[in-house]
Amino acid sequence: MKKELSLAEVKKIEIEILDYIVSVCEANNLRYFLAGGTLLGAVRHGGFIPWDDDIDINMPRPDYDKLVEIMRNVNGRFMLKAFEISEDYVYAFAKMVDTTTELIEKDIPHPGYGLFVDIFPLDGLPNDESERKRFQDKLWKYNNMLGYSIQKSAAHKNLIFKIKYIFSKCIGYKRLLKLIGRNAKSYLYELCDYVAVVTTAVNKYSKIPRELYESSTYLSFEGKEYSVPEKYDEYLTGLYGDYMKLPPEDKRISNHNFAAYKFEE
Repeated sequence: MKKELSLAEVKKIEIEILDYIVSVCEANNLRYFLAGGTLLGAVRHGGFIPWDDDIDINMPRPDYDKLVEIMRNVNGRFMLKAFEISEDYVYAFAKMVDTTTELIEKDIPHPGYGLFVDIFPLDGLPNDESERKRFQDKLWKYNNMLGYSIQKSAAHKNLIFKIKYIFSKCIGYKRLLKLIGRNAKSYLYELCDYVAVVTTAVNKYSKIPRELYESSTYLSFEGKEYSVPEKYDEYLTGLYGDYMKLPPEDKRISNHNFAAYKFEE
């Protein structure tokens, strides 16, 4: 038996997942930071952006890798999905999943998991600008190929898409995940002036001063305090510009299209 969850129930469970991640991080002295729209929501709304429904966190690569190892053999309500430990996982970043729930996302070409919180590793970037762009170009290419490789079909797509689809399918998502994972760690986090999330095809030339993550503070998110970069204003300005200004009403929509269920005994 399973019961469909309301948006309010979805958000409540996502907070429970976040609290579990925080408990693991605190018990093992691992750094984590609210990120992206989650951090923007904390600053501007004190919680979820009203038209948003997910939670993202960033972890410096050394802490992220330790989390993967800690969670490798953990089985219970909350489980970490990462390609290093999950045979059927198709992303180069991790998700902490609530196994008592089921998430069915429309237009997603792989079996659904439960409700989750995304965990993105922050990787070091080359200090030289031209080298940095070459590095990010390469990761961008691999991430896009990964996207093609997990598509179920190229039907009704144009010729260019079909060529990229066939080529990426031949390489296979598992090989591409290993390529992304290995290349993402090319530059030691602690020795780099800039860091970024390079395990997704988003914000191609993003670069964040590593010093932003050298100190943290806490902000309220849905009534609880969570770790954020102390210089969160600099981070959000770089990401969104005038981040306190609300977008036009027609842009205040969720990008997620899913149904979520809770298993019942």
